[in-house]
Amino acid sequence: ARYLISSHNAFQTIIDSFLEYCQSKLDHGKLLFSRTTNTPIQHEFRRAQSILYDLRYLLGVVPDHYTNELRENFINGFQAFLQLLIYIHGMDKVTRQTGQHIEFDPEWETAFNLVIKIQAIISSILD
Repeated sequence: ARYLISSHNAFQTIIDSFLEYCQSKLDHGKLLFSRTTNTPIQHEFRRAQSILYDLRYLLGVVPDHYTNELRENFINGFQAFLQLLIYIHGMDKVTRQTGQHIEFDPEWETAFNLVIKIQAIISSILD
């Protein structure tokens, strides 16, 4: 894992791949999920989330010492990860509905599952 991060910038590469996929889901800089989206697109996003398991594996081993390349590439990957957190912040906000009944419940399941996957990565980053 240390070799992949220091020599191939794997941390940033994995995050950039996921961010590239998320571009089609952005609305005003926030991830937006909709129940009206057809099922294959929803399954496609769930498959794309498997990239985050690769990242969790990559960050699962805490290095004993940091070389300059490892430190530099870790910081690059962390900056890309912060961009993902910016997309996630406020993605599933619920506003109070007044005046009429809500016809459809908001799509919260995808956002919830994404946050669950991100929590493990944040713990690994903090280690």
